[in-house]
Amino acid sequence: MKKFFDIIVLCVIVIFIFPSCSKNQDFDLEIETDKQKWWDEAKFGMFIHFGVYSVPAGRFVGTDLDGVTYTSNESSTANGVGAEWLMFTSRIPRETYKLYANSFTCSNFNADEIAMLAKSAGMKYLVITIKHHDGFVMYPTKFTEWNIANSAAKGKDIINEIQNACVRNGLKFGVYFSQNIDWMAEGSYGEVPEINGYYDDHSKYDLYTENLINEFVNRYPNIDLIWWDGYHANSNEVVANLFKNAALSVRPNIIFNDRLYSKHEGDYITPEMNLNLPIQKFQRFELCNSINKKSWGYSESVHQQYYMSAKEIIVNLLRCIQYGGNMLLNVGPKADGSIPHSQTAPLREAGEIIHKMGGVYKSNSLKQLYGQHNCICRYTEENGQTILYVTKMPGVDVTEINVTGINNSISSVKTNHTVTKVGNTITIKGLKGDFDTARIQLVGEIDCYDAGINLPCVGVISPLSAYANGELGVGLGDEDQFMYTNWRGNYSGSIEYMFNVIEEKSYKISVYTAEMSNYEITIEIDGVKYPKNISLGYQRHKSTIIDAISLSKGSHVIKLTISSDEEKWANFYGIEFE
Repeated sequence: MKKFFDIIVLCVIVIFIFPSCSKNQDFDLEIETDKQKWWDEAKFGMFIHFGVYSVPAGRFVGTDLDGVTYTSNESSTANGVGAEWLMFTSRIPRETYKLYANSFTCSNFNADEIAMLAKSAGMKYLVITIKHHDGFVMYPTKFTEWNIANSAAKGKDIINEIQNACVRNGLKFGVYFSQNIDWMAEGSYGEVPEINGYYDDHSKYDLYTENLINEFVNRYPNIDLIWWDGYHANSNEVVANLFKNAALSVRPNIIFNDRLYSKHEGDYITPEMNLNLPIQKFQRFELCNSINKKSWGYSESVHQQYYMSAKEIIVNLLRCIQYGGNMLLNVGPKADGSIPHSQTAPLREAGEIIHKMGGVYKSNSLKQLYGQHNCICRYTEENGQTILYVTKMPGVDVTEINVTGINNSISSVKTNHTVTKVGNTITIKGLKGDFDTARIQLVGEIDCYDAGINLPCVGVISPLSAYANGELGVGLGDEDQFMYTNWRGNYSGSIEYMFNVIEEKSYKISVYTAEMSNYEITIEIDGVKYPKNISLGYQRHKSTIIDAISLSKGSHVIKLTISSDEEKWANFYGIEFE
């Protein structure tokens, strides 16, 4: 997956860090409420990248298309891209790559265990690769010999097994399908390593792809969703409609993502790894993310051994819900079909917390652009009840939290917390531990707005309380604190907070960051800019930007920007008022 380039191979290393493609388009979605109701309610799904690329696992030993030979001590790796891209990045000859099928056994693939893992994590749907960019078809198709029937897993129908397991476990079922890019097929779209270029005539491939889509939608009647990929490689609307109609003619209520072709048409948009909130906020979006932060397919490369923690999984999920979207979280099984402990352990831990926490399935965004202090909020509406969920952020050493901007009165409290309301501020006492969640029944339908974090307040205000005006990642950093990652000037935009000053006084304002080089950070308050040079610091550290400033009562939006340097980054850990 990931953004495919149109010009030069160098772009692969720069852009293709992960399997699909982040996009920067802005468009309106045609909403068909009935067919997408289940997706709107689901919030959390499992992505599975499984295929022949699971055999080399991100490392190539052999001779590539340029005649370069790699040994086991100096294997060509998928460093910089996911392991599922190895055939392309290592320029593996087709006939060499096909040999991997002899070791693709699926001998320990247990569909029910995988479906139950997803269900135990609070996931409501599952999407598995039916054909990735290497062209290998994960079921015994009649349209190509490059399929699972001609592998060590001969006799298995992995797609049918996982489909049936999803049905048994109450999960909706979807398939990932690379409709444009196929490095094995004649006439495919995008650059093909074997020919060191592009095909001119796509007619044979178009027919092949149409037949495949029609075949698998008929073969697997419980497919609820098709997750297209490789949109960049094809701008032909006629061909795109051919592919889409091959599915719709069989199953009219099937859901599509926005990666069919270059115009990004679909039922929802798909940011990858990071949110770009100016584009995605309060639209139908699905953040696709991977437990292995460096790869979607299973990898044994030393460069791809970085995994999400349970805390990171939950925070990313809650952040998606906060802004109105879903999260599709990926696992990458080994060639035998088993999912490594490094992936299952954080997912199981996250699942236990999610079930205790609640407020995921059928939850809604408050549509507050700016976050709350020390907590993440959302609500549900069911059986005539409006329930506000207030979850304490991890790493926050407080027992009392204020939630602002809620006009509703409180009807009752469903948890063992003390809750009061004065004006537009709800105060919750008795919160204990990470992700402790208060459930508060409100009177009437939700009525809320951006009111800002009340000042003065104690402690560092998390980046999770800020609006990221651009594409920034969210991760766990130094001192077990969350951060916005890859803050890089014009590339990733500003970080903004809204504050409600209830006590006019002089404040000292500091930021907590870690950076690769010296930077100038500017705080803008009410249109006035306060720049400050900050020296390089690889670890989380405090820098005072404004020694003293008097803030008047009322609302203030405070914007933080960083000097432009596309090659350097900073991580942002929060802001503090003293």
